[in-house]
Amino acid sequence: MPQINVAKALDRLVPLPQYGGANLDTEESYNLLRWNDPRPKPSWADVVAAWDEIKAEQDSKAEAEQLALTVIEDRTPELLFSVIGWISDCQQAGRLVQPSGLLQKAIDKYRTMTDSG
Repeated sequence: MPQINVAKALDRLVPLPQYGGANLDTEESYNLLRWNDPRPKPSWADVVAAWDEIKAEQDSKAEAEQLALTVIEDRTPELLFSVIGWISDCQQAGRLVQPSGLLQKAIDKYRTMTDSG
């Protein structure tokens, strides 16, 4: 069975749960968990199901980011060149402009491609 992040799964099921224990990655270790929360302790099956949901969301987000990055790389190098120029112009004019997230990844990859080519 793949690694389960029990802490994230529990937090999805019972926000800010109160418990104690370590290495909670198997059903046996989960059963030994000290449950200090007044709310009912979720079953192992509930924890596994919650983790599957979280993992699916993470995988979907990663796939969407990769698809968007591929589209940006394949179709809009001119746009990235313009964005990089605009950011540079803004910074030279004393305006703080810092791209983040997917745009920053695309800019970094574009710069790597143009520096090595």
